[in-house]
Amino acid sequence: LVNVLGTVRPIINKNLHLAVELDDGRRIVGQHRITGKETAPLERPIRRMILSDSVEEWRPTTTTVRDRIRKRIQSADLICYPMGSFYSSLMANLLPAGVGRAIAATGCPKIFVPNSAPDPESVGLDLMDQIKRLLECLQADAPEAAPDDLLQFVVVDREKGEYRGELDEEQLKRWGIN
Repeated sequence: LVNVLGTVRPIINKNLHLAVELDDGRRIVGQHRITGKETAPLERPIRRMILSDSVEEWRPTTTTVRDRIRKRIQSADLICYPMGSFYSSLMANLLPAGVGRAIAATGCPKIFVPNSAPDPESVGLDLMDQIKRLLECLQADAPEAAPDDLLQFVVVDREKGEYRGELDEEQLKRWGIN
């Protein structure tokens, strides 16, 4: 539609599963159980998300971004954290070790385009909460990175977007985010 050129590659080459812990302590394993598409939408906010090596039980595992993909991230002309399911489409790709460090190491612009309509995975999260979660996830892998090493722009549709909450422009300014 907008003639954007690019390459899509998987972050890892492993068969892992998403698992979340809700703010009430309940754990849900399997992407199909958290998206609100195959099961009832979540009623409680997600506290944290992990990778599990089982789709049936909570078995945290770690993995590292492939070296070839890390190099592609570091040579990117633009990094866009796009709209979509906040946890299963966006945050899941940031979980493997090395992704946050690779993003921090590239000097290209980094842009977050939050959903402009309600997202069943984002129960309890407003715009600023999403930005904070995004930064926390990236800084877990790149603790030395400043917020503006990881994100410089947030793009919102002020006319037609249906966002929960408002942007705290003073806080964004302190972080170096436009």
